[in-house]
Amino acid sequence: RGSSMSGHYNEDHFVHHYEFVEQLRQKDIQRLQQRIRARTIPGKRGQRQRQRLFRQQKQQQGPNTKNPNATDEEDRALLRQLQQQQRQFQHTKEKRQAQLSVKRKLQEHAKATGKAFYLKKRDKRQLEHKAKLELQQKQDARSGNNNNNQQRQHQQKMLVKRRKKNKSKDSKLLRSL
Repeated sequence: RGSSMSGHYNEDHFVHHYEFVEQLRQKDIQRLQQRIRARTIPGKRGQRQRQRLFRQQKQQQGPNTKNPNATDEEDRALLRQLQQQQRQFQHTKEKRQAQLSVKRKLQEHAKATGKAFYLKKRDKRQLEHKAKLELQQKQDARSGNNNNNQQRQHQQKMLVKRRKKNKSKDSKLLRSL
């Protein structure tokens, strides 16, 4: 496994080839949401919907059909777990896109000037953070989110907290000198 003959790990290729796993996870989340919703509907209507879902799950074998008699709590726990995995995947995807955009900018700069340009870790992290915020703003503009204002306010609060924290760190360092 550790041999150089086995090739090099390319995260983009890996994500591209195993993208179907994310699609399966999304389908499982939808099925679980339907099951949970069907349990909340009272009376005959709810019973019919539960029976219909049970028949569908018998036809479509998935990871959640292993236990069709799962309790509501088990289904909710599994739903939370899948949603957490989905958020984690989305977070790593955004981080990777930000890193790639910074890398492209640096490569363009190197081509334009003819010199290689290496950033400090701190500067690189700051550029990645800016790129991440830009990507989020583009996605919000495309999706037409109404929560843009709330998200911007939250981002501003986080930036203020970070500046305050960095300022206190700097002042402690200056005191020690």
